[in-house]
Amino acid sequence: MAYNPKNLDLEKAIRERSKAARHASLDYKPPKHFRVFRNLLIAAIVIAMTAVLYTIYWFVVATNMKEAMSDWIADRARQGVVASYQKIDVSGFPFKFKVVLTEPKLQTKDLFGASHQDLGGEKWLWQGGQASAEMKPWNFRQFTVDLSGAHDVTFEDKGGRYRFVGEAQKFFMATKIYADGWPERFQMNFAGVNFSEQNSKAIIAAKSGSINSERLRPGEAAGYGNAKTKTYSLKAYLEEVRLPNFLNLPLGLNVQKLSTELSVIGHLQPSITVQNLAKWRDRGGIIEIELLDATYGTLKTHATGTLALDKNLQPLAAMSANFQGFFPAINKLKNAGYIRSGDAAMAKLVLGVLSRRDNGGKRIISLPLTLQDGQFSAGPVPLMAVPAIDWGEDVPPPVKPSQF
Repeated sequence: MAYNPKNLDLEKAIRERSKAARHASLDYKPPKHFRVFRNLLIAAIVIAMTAVLYTIYWFVVATNMKEAMSDWIADRARQGVVASYQKIDVSGFPFKFKVVLTEPKLQTKDLFGASHQDLGGEKWLWQGGQASAEMKPWNFRQFTVDLSGAHDVTFEDKGGRYRFVGEAQKFFMATKIYADGWPERFQMNFAGVNFSEQNSKAIIAAKSGSINSERLRPGEAAGYGNAKTKTYSLKAYLEEVRLPNFLNLPLGLNVQKLSTELSVIGHLQPSITVQNLAKWRDRGGIIEIELLDATYGTLKTHATGTLALDKNLQPLAAMSANFQGFFPAINKLKNAGYIRSGDAAMAKLVLGVLSRRDNGGKRIISLPLTLQDGQFSAGPVPLMAVPAIDWGEDVPPPVKPSQF
């Protein structure tokens, strides 16, 4: 088609006529400051609605926490444990939940019952001045517990009844729970612990201490079920611990320092039962003692080694240790009747030959320690018999790996 300038002029005229006929309001643009104000107003409404919804969520959860505590108490009662408290408060809005229990109490049902004919089982009571727990509203699997303050603990078994009353200036625990309900990480710190047994006036005290454990998440690492896999780690440190005098310990009641690092090898279920221990044993489970550093009376020890369980679930140990102050320790064991006089004399003779003096003139000895068939030995010298653990039920016989 040939180009015709008249057609172009006609189209232009039509557009101009349409534009002139269009209402001015259709092309109106609000001022910039009005648009900014409108956007801020919309954002404020969204924030306000979110805040209202979050507030409702927080208070609904806080109310449910109180109801959940009642359900938890009912569950414990079905398990033979009585739990109670005088008052519960939930605070911490908006960034946390802080649950405070006043005068919490836990006890077995029949501790203060009228009949105590059967004392074969253990009975106990714990009550504190206050217990508090904190968690974030967006993460209920990670929380902290503060039990600092006064405590009253009563324990009863076939050996008698003991009541310890005292306080912990600091008693703090933090944990993270894995999906199966068992702790993934656990941390405990305490300081200024001092308790007195009401009848014997025996003292239990500790200047400070800490316990840190970590569990490898199931399925996180390849070969989790393999016997060579590390599944737990534990680190513990205690300083200036005083033990009660009714224990009659031959090396004294004061542990100046105890530091240890352990690793559990092989898949051990968090629920420590005879059946689970037997399965762990049969799959080659062991505990690696990566560090054991202790100062107890005159004896100083630095050791590493391995622990396992035999066919009767009794402990087996093989360790390598360095000792200082072992001669006074042998004398105390002999005087307390743990070692016969002849064995003590032989131990001194053999260990004296194996020992050497350090730069400060103190005798040091390096030798293997073993525990097998209830006999604890240092090198070639048997030191003492170790009482067997009574598990209270029959131990499953060992199972060959091919039977799994």
